[in-house]
Amino acid sequence: RSGHGRRDGWERGSAGGGPESLFTFSSITINPTPASAAAKVLGLSGRPGEVWALIHAAGLYRWSGGAFDRLPTFTAPISAIDLKLFPGGPTFILHQSQVRTCRETCTESQNFRNVLPPSVDDLFNGWCHSGTTLWIAGHDGRTGAGKLFRGDVTADPFTLTVASSNALVQQPKSCFADSTGTVWLVGADGASRYAAGSTSVVGIDLSGGPAATWHGIAGLELSPTSRVAYLLGGMSGYRWAELGAPGWRVWPQTNTSGARLLAGVVLSADEAWVVGETSFPTGPALLWLAQGLWRTPSDPPSLRNAFSLHAPGPNELFVGGEDAAGNPLIFRGLR
Repeated sequence: RSGHGRRDGWERGSAGGGPESLFTFSSITINPTPASAAAKVLGLSGRPGEVWALIHAAGLYRWSGGAFDRLPTFTAPISAIDLKLFPGGPTFILHQSQVRTCRETCTESQNFRNVLPPSVDDLFNGWCHSGTTLWIAGHDGRTGAGKLFRGDVTADPFTLTVASSNALVQQPKSCFADSTGTVWLVGADGASRYAAGSTSVVGIDLSGGPAATWHGIAGLELSPTSRVAYLLGGMSGYRWAELGAPGWRVWPQTNTSGARLLAGVVLSADEAWVVGETSFPTGPALLWLAQGLWRTPSDPPSLRNAFSLHAPGPNELFVGGEDAAGNPLIFRGLR
């Protein structure tokens, strides 16, 4: 894409709305059901044959075709943020002040080792990867200044180095990386880009709309010279921005049914799925981009809020969230 496409609204899905409308969602049992009402599904990740869920205040759960069963030796402290599974066995759990890594038999807690940040003042916020390179968006705990860290998931032992000591945004929350080593970062106050060893600010055009706060970023590399990506945020309803030339541009705001968007996955140049916290008990907590519009699924999963997504492929989607009472829920969509 050389610039911004025309995206100017949202609507509810309907028959004939494209292949996206063929997703059928079903709830997956979480075994045992977490006792805490604060047990949010913070992260979902998988590799062939399995999907794991990180549930706040409950632990790690694994799905291989039946229920999400708890891995009994794991706990999920408040500092746990997300998890990533890579083909062949490497498993990573992100915490505010460390990364837990494992190379094999990762269903046992004792097989994980703790990798600390390069400095005792460094804190981690979110991450992304391209190929075997893992990027972590973080900040200096004393000043809030953004930092970017890098590691090779195939390295044994896994280590982290500082790619950028000044990410040019305060406390970056998330990132998107491509195969060229370019990394886009987003913080509540703005966005930046890391490439060829240097970092630069990337502007966000509000398109005449109100100010926004940003919470996540989702992207897909289409080729070494082409990519599609979206900033996800809130204030005055759900907010989103598209990456183009020269930077990010916010789409006209027409959806006030949600408080903020949090996470997303991009499946193709014309299909993305995003989740967030809603303003109403009935949502929508899940939206998709199709045919130039943000839409709600014709048969959406019953979620008050949604926090995480995982797409094993173009025809399968896992969504993690909660109901109106705060109970954790995980849905699987197939088409």
